[in-house]
Amino acid sequence: MGRNKNIILAIIGITIVMLSISYYIGTYLPASLEYPLNGKTIVIDPGHGGIDPGKVGLYGVDEKFINFDISMMLKEVLEISGAKVIMTREDNEGLYVENVPNPSWIKSQDMLQRRKIIQESKPDIMISIHMNSFPDTNVYGPQTFYHEGDEQSERLGKCIQEELLQVSWKESRRVAKPNSSYFILKNHMPSLVIECGFLSNVQEEQKLNDKNYQESIAWAIVKGIMRYFYEE
Repeated sequence: MGRNKNIILAIIGITIVMLSISYYIGTYLPASLEYPLNGKTIVIDPGHGGIDPGKVGLYGVDEKFINFDISMMLKEVLEISGAKVIMTREDNEGLYVENVPNPSWIKSQDMLQRRKIIQESKPDIMISIHMNSFPDTNVYGPQTFYHEGDEQSERLGKCIQEELLQVSWKESRRVAKPNSSYFILKNHMPSLVIECGFLSNVQEEQKLNDKNYQESIAWAIVKGIMRYFYEE
């Protein structure tokens, strides 16, 4: 098993290098390498949006904007890899009807619309992008969450978590964790909420606002997704 995993990782590593060339330079690749996720449908859910800012960073940046930026980068790389990508939102607006009679209905309406898009798309996997926050400003690091008891989501979460730590905080001991409180995770396909980092940590907030770091997060997620499918 260990030898097979090393072979898979080597294949993915070569594929990522070739995809990087295609992404940054625009060259053409052999079809076998150009489309490693061919035939896969993936839903990306950029968390929050519109009047819902999500978490607010120490310097006043709204989570919704970072979620959207990383999600769009992720979409581009996944499409280069051959995947069909469906977004729950294509801009920084929320998924609710304007002038809702009761403001308390807005969040519920937004979540129901996201869930509807996910279910109707019948994707192979669903990824929801978020940022974290905590009263203790020393807390840092990305973390993936899956619905408790869902073995495939757990496996996907572990693959992506390991790759995220390689580009963010290698010393972090964070692992993929079950969390059944996320409504967005109650699906019939492997689904994750990815908290890309803590806006409550000064260093991490600065990194999360950097476009190069956002790209590295997107690439790490793609590498984790490839591992998940290759290791099936």
